[in-house]
Amino acid sequence: MTFGKGKPPKDRFFLAYICFVLHGIGFLLPWNVFINAREYFVDYKLNTKSSATSDYRINFLSYIAIGAQLPNLLMGAWNTFFQSKSSASNPTIRFLIVMSLEFVILLFTTILVFVDTSQVPALFFGLTMVSVVLINCCVGIHQTLTFGLAAYLPMRYSNAVIIGSNTCGVFVASVNMIAKGISQLWGKTEKSIIIATTSYFSVGTLYVVICIASYLLMQRLEFVRYYLDFASSADGKDDEEGDLISKTHEKRDSIPISDEDADNSSTKPTVSKFVESASFDNEERGDNKEGKAQGDIKDDSSKTTTLRNCFAVCCYSKAEGRVKCTEYWGRYVETFKECWVQCLTVWMVFTCTLSVFPAIQATVRPISPDYFIPENWFADVTCYFFFNLFAMLGCVVSSWVKFPGPRFLWIPVLIRMVIFIPYFMVSNYLPTGPGGRRMPLWVKNDHVYVVGSVVFAFTNGYFSSLAMMYAPSKSPPERAGLAGLLASFFLILGVFCGCYITRGLVALL
Repeated sequence: MTFGKGKPPKDRFFLAYICFVLHGIGFLLPWNVFINAREYFVDYKLNTKSSATSDYRINFLSYIAIGAQLPNLLMGAWNTFFQSKSSASNPTIRFLIVMSLEFVILLFTTILVFVDTSQVPALFFGLTMVSVVLINCCVGIHQTLTFGLAAYLPMRYSNAVIIGSNTCGVFVASVNMIAKGISQLWGKTEKSIIIATTSYFSVGTLYVVICIASYLLMQRLEFVRYYLDFASSADGKDDEEGDLISKTHEKRDSIPISDEDADNSSTKPTVSKFVESASFDNEERGDNKEGKAQGDIKDDSSKTTTLRNCFAVCCYSKAEGRVKCTEYWGRYVETFKECWVQCLTVWMVFTCTLSVFPAIQATVRPISPDYFIPENWFADVTCYFFFNLFAMLGCVVSSWVKFPGPRFLWIPVLIRMVIFIPYFMVSNYLPTGPGGRRMPLWVKNDHVYVVGSVVFAFTNGYFSSLAMMYAPSKSPPERAGLAGLLASFFLILGVFCGCYITRGLVALL
């Protein structure tokens, strides 16, 4: 079907929309799979004579968080500050490669459930960390490809990806509780743990297959093909028509940024990927027009030029280097001056959240033995399920309620940071290492703790969504995309900083 002839085809049975929701869930699936399986790793695999008091067992979730977020931080920095205009390789081939690697890693993790590693717990921990790092590198590419595809479609399909990301934690926590409930038919034994964990990781492995199938299906849907043809037709038009299409693309690319930000959740830095794809898409269209006038420019040359401009002071003579460095980094400086408050706000939200979730919050137990949530289900419900559920609700509410405004949003975010980090430190946190508690126990009512956990989760989703929406609005249109990139980088940086702060907080407890 050729763009411009007739009305766009309908998304029959909402297949394209459902596929994007499925991929939104797939982004955070590896992260949630590993953090929800804490009981398997800490209480079963690493609970041996030689590793019972080891640092990697006591701080297991902190190590997992760092291993997961370091690849995201590096990729986020690269995507934000190194904007190459070179064309990419076949996206379908890249998608199949990274998803196949995800499948192999999750399958390997499932097989390890049946392997006796009691004599080599350190080796098991090392293999787990390598798996976490590799799988999160794949996640970054998966995000970019899916948001790049969604960018060509109407903006509600980008929102579908965000909705999927928000519901991923709820989905994984629910699967974990179902598997745990089934396994407890045999009691808490080695057999029950193996059954629960196998079921849990198998669902994650199967879901990767679903993502692969849905991505290939999207490539064949008439609805999706229509908009892909719409995008590719821009390169074959004359200058006048090309300008019109470029403007149409820019208008459409600029709309989803705010809508996506409005639906952004606590879990993962997905906004940056979409803003990045929209920004690069426009740049590539500009390159195509220049290429027709000046001749084809090789991708490698474009990459080299961009890299040299990033480090111009080192790559050119002193005078020329200063000029090129100022040209390249000047727009970053100007944009940061406009949105630094929102960037700082985003950083505070996620630094606060990841400082206590999940490493500290997952080890809190009820005070009363008769509380309506049993002790063996307390972390599953109040930490993983409640956090993801109410963070998602906070994100949804931010679509309609936008208070406070961009000027004063940092105030409640700072208050949240000051209140909730100490709040969880004086709750009924049970350290896994020797020595017992070091902090006083002040939160002695289980209802108070649960309400505090709900507020903590809700404000995470609500404030993070507002901050990500406000950041691009503080810059002029030509720099709004870059402002979104900077805000999303600070989101990733906040997650990474929170993971490191967790280790210090655990040491205090």
